Amino acid sequence: MKTKNAMMKYGDVDVHDPATQIPAGTRPLFDYWMRDPHICIGRDGWYYLTGTTRPERGPAITYAPWNDGCRVWKSPDLRNWEPLGLVWNMDDGAEWMRNFHVYYPDGAKIVAPEQFFASPPPPEIPVNRAFWSPKIHYSARHDNYFIVGCRNTNMGVPPEKWCGNLFGGIFILRSKSGEPQGPYELTTDFPITNYIDAKIYEEDGTLWLVWAHGMLGRLNDRLDTLTEIVNPYEAGGFDPEPCREGCHIFKHGGQYHLVQSIHTHLIDGQATYRHRGHNDGPIITYDAVIASSPHLHGPYGKRRTLITGGGHGNPFQDRDGNWWGCIFVCTTDKVAQSRVSFIERPALVPLTWEGGQIVVNTTGQMAAPK
Repeated sequence: MKTKNAMMKYGDVDVHDPATQIPAGTRPLFDYWMRDPHICIGRDGWYYLTGTTRPERGPAITYAPWNDGCRVWKSPDLRNWEPLGLVWNMDDGAEWMRNFHVYYPDGAKIVAPEQFFASPPPPEIPVNRAFWSPKIHYSARHDNYFIVGCRNTNMGVPPEKWCGNLFGGIFILRSKSGEPQGPYELTTDFPITNYIDAKIYEEDGTLWLVWAHGMLGRLNDRLDTLTEIVNPYEAGGFDPEPCREGCHIFKHGGQYHLVQSIHTHLIDGQATYRHRGHNDGPIITYDAVIASSPHLHGPYGKRRTLITGGGHGNPFQDRDGNWWGCIFVCTTDKVAQSRVSFIERPALVPLTWEGGQIVVNTTGQMAAPK
């Protein structure tokens, strides 16, 4: 008689695998609504954190169809966090990003911020205008801080800028002061490309834009144009391929590691990554899924679950050499919510390396920040 695991196909998931779980008792770094958290180490050795936030004068929504811009927090030790406030306001952006898309019953309209705040629509009217997934990056080559993120709806991205017929618009902010608190300015008045969930990967003085499901584009010195675009090949893809987002690339041990965020769906009684989208069966978890390669452009090997419930964050190494997964728990993740008492707050999961693979540290030898 075959066991359940023996009958599982590549892409099926054991969402209760103890080796991939968020440790019970994990607590948020601080109490602030946030999705897509990202941590980097700055020039001064401090830790800097960004993420998708809600507007402080807006509705208490469960995600961010509109917000006011980008906030940054800093910490000397991953325990104590100080807010630097709103370092860039979308109201100050270019026309394509600052305006609201308001879905009135008689048709959608483009509304300037001044008009929107002077006469806000009723709460039941859908609104779109958000700075999604901002990620702060300190560039050693430029000796400066950059924040890369995206607009959540396509407000006029020129087709010649597209890399696939997808929504959104990606742009980069540069600190005018050379400090993480800014003020920040756009590197271009137009989106660099379309779609969502971008970050900067830097190696040997070259800056790459990583976005969507792991697209790579080499950035020029002005950080306003992609001079080379590649789509790294991943061996052994799932069939069918799910939506993949929240990508992140890092290098360790002579290998490149591509992390993507993927939902598991319950299909025919099996939790699986093999689905066609967000409506293809009930959502069970939102996971960090990883694949590795000796080459930046791939091919990347087979994928595996890194953190169940740890989707759209970033693994990183602290100053002492310890590894962490920066995460948030999604509202749709039933498994993670059974282990922790918070949702949509930034948190850390301890990681370690075993046999050349990064895994959740389940030994208890490295306690998460309190």
